[in-house]
Amino acid sequence: MKTDVRGWVCAVGAVILSCSATFLSGCTGLVSGANTTPSTLVITNVQTTSITTSSSQIVWATNVPANSSVDYGTTTAYGNSTPVDSAMVTSHQVTLSGLAAGTTYYYQVNSTDSKGNNGHGGNKLKTAGFSMSGTITPTAAGNGAAVALSGPASASATADSSGNYTFAGLANGTYTIAPSHAGFTFTPGSQSMAVNGANVTGVNFTATSQTFSISGTISPVAGGSGATVTLSGTASATTTANSSGAYTLSGLTSGSYTITPTNAGYTFTPRTDDHHATSESDGNGGADGDVHGGGGRNGAAELPVAEERSEYRRSHRSELHHAGDNNGG
Repeated sequence: MKTDVRGWVCAVGAVILSCSATFLSGCTGLVSGANTTPSTLVITNVQTTSITTSSSQIVWATNVPANSSVDYGTTTAYGNSTPVDSAMVTSHQVTLSGLAAGTTYYYQVNSTDSKGNNGHGGNKLKTAGFSMSGTITPTAAGNGAAVALSGPASASATADSSGNYTFAGLANGTYTIAPSHAGFTFTPGSQSMAVNGANVTGVNFTATSQTFSISGTISPVAGGSGATVTLSGTASATTTANSSGAYTLSGLTSGSYTITPTNAGYTFTPRTDDHHATSESDGNGGADGDVHGGGGRNGAAELPVAEERSEYRRSHRSELHHAGDNNGG
């Protein structure tokens, strides 16, 4: 009987121990279940690296192992996708190739984990482009010249102190380059150049000083014919009116000038171009005017009164700008 009791006690103890083991095992399973794979896939640190004129690497991270692919295109509709890389990783890297130079691309990274959870992350990149460069000579004209680019892209640049300029980040295509600088004309006036998978150099221009003319007529003919017309100011020059009293002073750069006619026995009254000049007395028998574009200056000669013994002269001041008679181009 004692033996039987002991056997029963042992049997009960074995059952209790067995249940305890089972209970503990169940608890262990509950604790372990709290560390299972998250139900949500999270994508972080989406970046571009190693960008060239035709390719770029896209990298990102996930919180659990997952596969990798990228949708991309020149609009947010994408239109292109890389093959799915089935490797289950948390650090992802996909290379986009066959891209156009100097072009903006939009992309979306995609990952799916072993439980079918999906994640996405978007951004954009711009591929490296090609450059176009040249020099404007002489340096005096090139320094500070503005250069305009048009075509597949539009941009502007300012030439440096040596007349050099550069446009960077250009996509393939045909562009027009045109320089400008006040007081100068350029040969050629513009150039059309194609970028096709390489940098373009030697898009050069030669500048010439822009010049203007001042011309007019002195009347009546008797007083104008053979009259001497003197120019002073930014430049100095003289000319003689022809038999009709007409004169021209050419090769003038932009600036302010005074034109003074003389002819023995005559005094002169300046008249101004109605469209381009306004004159007012300068207090010394002269008249000042702002001449836009070097238009003709006309003056009327007057016979002196008998009692005048000394020569009476009136001068005309003209200021040239860049919109008038252009003899330089």
